[in-house]
Amino acid sequence: MRRPSVSAVMPFAGERAPAREAAEILSKLDTQAGDELILADNSGVAEALPGVRVVNASGERSPAHARNAGAAVAQGEWILFLDADCIPTSGLLACYFASEIGPEVGALAGEVVPMPASNFAERYGASRSFLSQAGHLAHPFRPRAVAANLLVRRAAFEQVGGFYEGVRAAEDTDFSWRLQEAGWRLDLRPEAFVRHRYRATVKELRHQ
Repeated sequence: MRRPSVSAVMPFAGERAPAREAAEILSKLDTQAGDELILADNSGVAEALPGVRVVNASGERSPAHARNAGAAVAQGEWILFLDADCIPTSGLLACYFASEIGPEVGALAGEVVPMPASNFAERYGASRSFLSQAGHLAHPFRPRAVAANLLVRRAAFEQVGGFYEGVRAAEDTDFSWRLQEAGWRLDLRPEAFVRHRYRATVKELRHQ
């Protein structure tokens, strides 16, 4: 059975060479006809890239603005948000749609698995499980998800108005809560995982 169409949106901030690397990450997704790859350039430096639509998202320097800018041009029934420091595993999209998704599900959180650590900062980030979807969704007060690997139903995204802009962090927590308050379910898809590289220095880790 043919799965729904997906628009993969990757927010990016940096120089041109890393922008090309981010586009290469997007191009590894197991896409099908009707899908699209969107690089939301928060720095305004990315060049045209084959197979990837580059959207200028430099109006506000924040992941929330970049994700919203990418989603604004997306045509897919579902929007997959991926961070530029995450490497999708083979068959990521197939894993997301491997089992039935109920009509009440507004978003699916794919797991974020740390890459092998090579220094203190990376080991600390991995040990604290900052991006563990399973851990966040198990919160007893209000489950939440991180947008590093998050598949969102387009109708749900539009209903809640996307990510709240004007902040530099926790925009995905706010989005998760508003999604649930609007009556949508937020489910875990542990098999749809990406590998994440934690920051290499303590200074970088503080801004993770």
